[in-house]
Amino acid sequence: EIMTPRTDMVSISVRASWNETLDFVIEQGHTRIPAFDKNRDDIVGVLYAKDLLPELAKGVDRETPSWTALLREPYFVPETKPIDVLLQEFQRHRQHMAVVLDEYGGVSGLVTMEDVLEEIVGEITDEYDPDLIEGIRPVGENAFELLGNVHVDEVNERLGLDLPEEGEFDTIGGFVFSELGHVPIVGEEVTWSRARITVLEATRRRILRLRLDALDPSEHDNSAP
Repeated sequence: EIMTPRTDMVSISVRASWNETLDFVIEQGHTRIPAFDKNRDDIVGVLYAKDLLPELAKGVDRETPSWTALLREPYFVPETKPIDVLLQEFQRHRQHMAVVLDEYGGVSGLVTMEDVLEEIVGEITDEYDPDLIEGIRPVGENAFELLGNVHVDEVNERLGLDLPEEGEFDTIGGFVFSELGHVPIVGEEVTWSRARITVLEATRRRILRLRLDALDPSEHDNSAP
């Protein structure tokens, strides 16, 4: 299971005051926090930390409406939902977090887009030879083999590329998932600017290895930024 179990979930009561809520959000450091009413199985919304900022800028006093007016609709999923399907639903509905329900409608836990991508991409460095310990190995002229969990910013820095670093991913494997929108199979490609990335090895849940070919400007896909 990749979810955070109910016992470890961070959530807040809708009866918390403004000051209690602000202190709680700052203390926990999460960008999204589920809010409950009667009990922790009664999730009624999700508080985005960024939604508090405009209210803080205006100043909070007795005339300020309850912070619960800022709550967004919660997204619920059954605990039996496969990870690859959940990834597709997150992307389709532009969701980043879901409340997981058991067969009786009670809360089992919480799962995020980050949880899903980490499970799919995986921590796989130890499975490969020493040359790939740092995740990047030259395999030819302007060609490199990458581990799926290498961070995009490291790829950009070491290879002089401009792959996007903003998004719901940190790793090169997560970037490929984001671009394709599904769990890829071996041989599938993503082309972005001066890079063509090919999946070399993958399981039903994880990208293990990729090949990156740095392209000449005349070769790159004109549809890419």
